[in-house]
Order: sequence, then C-alpha cells, then structure tokens
Amino acid sequence: MNVFKVSRISLLLVAFTVIVGCKVQVVSPTGGKITWSNGGNCAAGLICDIEITDSAYSETFTAVPAPGYEFVQWQDGVGFNCPGKTTPTCTVSIGTGQEEYVNYYASTSVMPIYRDVGIDSDGDGEPDRTDEDDDNDNILDVDDQCPGTEEGAVVDEFGCSEAQAEPADLCTGQLPADVTCGYEISEADWISLATETVRITIPKGKTLASRFKTSDSTTSHGRFQYQTPPSTPAATVITWVSLTPGGVELSAACSRGPAVKTYSFTWTQFDNRYCDLLPSQVYYLNIRHTDVNNPASSINRDIVTSSP
Repeated sequence: MNVFKVSRISLLLVAFTVIVGCKVQVVSPTGGKITWSNGGNCAAGLICDIEITDSAYSETFTAVPAPGYEFVQWQDGVGFNCPGKTTPTCTVSIGTGQEEYVNYYASTSVMPIYRDVGIDSDGDGEPDRTDEDDDNDNILDVDDQCPGTEEGAVVDEFGCSEAQAEPADLCTGQLPADVTCGYEISEADWISLATETVRITIPKGKTLASRFKTSDSTTSHGRFQYQTPPSTPAATVITWVSLTPGGVELSAACSRGPAVKTYSFTWTQFDNRYCDLLPSQVYYLNIRHTDVNNPASSINRDIVTSSP
C-alpha cells in the first residue's frame, strides 16, 4: 500500500534537495496538475508525497496542462525522474533488490514544466489577451455585449446569438460596469395595469435598466412618466429605451433628458411618430443618474398603458 500526503509549494523551485526516504515526491507547479492511477491527482501549487510500502513499485504520472498552458518537458537535474523528457508521461519504477532501492533514493521526484501560452477561446491561434475578437463572431470585444458566443452561431449587432439574447441572461450576465438591472416591469403588469407607479433609486453615475416585454397587441400605447417625490432633491436623469441593458436608444423619440422634476414621453405599438415598440418584444427602460452633486437619484416611475 502507498500513502499519499500533500503540502503546498511555498517558493519557486530553482534547486532541489533530495528528501531521504522511500517515497516519490510529486511537485506540481502553476500551469497544470499531475495525475496517476487510482484517481491520484496533485493540483497546481502543491507538493504531493507518495510513500512507498511495496517491495516493487511502478507508477506512471501524467502532466495535465491547465487552459492557457502547454506542457514543455519534465524537470531535469539531480533528484528528478524523466529528466528533460518532452512527452507528458513519466514512469517511476523500482525493483525488489537493495541496489534498486539505493538507486531510487537518488531520484525521488517528478515535476513538469509548463509554458503560459494564453487562453485562445475561439481556437484561431491568437491568445485572448491579444485577440480583438475572442469568440470569433466578427464583433470586436469592445463592442461585444455577449462574449463567449458558441462557434458558428449567428449573432446580432451586439454580438449576441439567439440563445445568449434571452432577456433573463442579459440582465444577470455580464453588463457594462456602469449599468445595473432592477425594478423589472412584469409582463402581466404591462398588459393589465392602467398605471404602475414605482419609487426607484439610481446610484450616482449608474444606469438602471428595467426589463419589460410588450403585449401582442398592435394597438397598445401609453407613456413613461417620471417625477421627483416631494421633499426630495430634484433628480437630473436621462432615460431611453433599448434592446439591451444600457444599450443604444431605439430612436430619438425613445429618449428624454436630461430633465429635472418631471417629464414623460409617449410609446405606441403601432405608430413610428412616437417611441415605436414592436408587439411581443423584450426591451429595456434605462434611466441614468447625471447629477454630480447628489449620491443618487430618487424618482417615481409611472408606466401608463392602454389598448383602445
């Protein structure tokens, strides 16, 4: 039976001192792990000691690089098995005779060397750290609102595939640093309420994005209204409707501001003279705090809907 012990690497190994005793020391540096039979696994940054209790011992160790790394060779020098070997397996064996044990003491460790080559998400040969389009969807990373698009998927102008563009994912996934989601307008409220009033707070320098879905009617219309509550500092905000949280406004008619105290704009699901919204479509109502003198904007948000 072989006993397995683990300790953590505390410094970069430049030289190695042989530890006397019948054991194999598995040194796993940053960049990958080492595995062996019976589920043996030495994670990156650890030193794993395997004490040998059998009179004959043989084990094959496999270097497994982490994403963004590649195996180079096994560490060479005194005290290391498979010195300089460039294939990712290393077999350590000892026999039953005293001579084999003596020789074994002089070579007790295995340690792979890994090279940092950088993660290449889209497999185009260009590491992500220098690749301007990590997922190869033809939308540059700086403009891509849905990173990590599956290979071959058709994307929209924001770099989102149909699967990625699900509204729940957009408001819980990666967002611009200055955008936060909240105060969602439920589909039931949009259809059934004549007026919905919610007191909302927008942190300084932030855009609050509220998801909503229009009804399937082609005659619905209404207003987005905002008013600063009494005894509250006047809120200076900008508001607009977009297809993604904090995204580009649908049109000039779908935005207002900056404005103070109170204002509104009209939306319809049938007339492009106003903020024209398609039936059964998900949108985001965005409100941005622009008052540098106040830590937050607190306003009453009214959603007025009607279907003639």
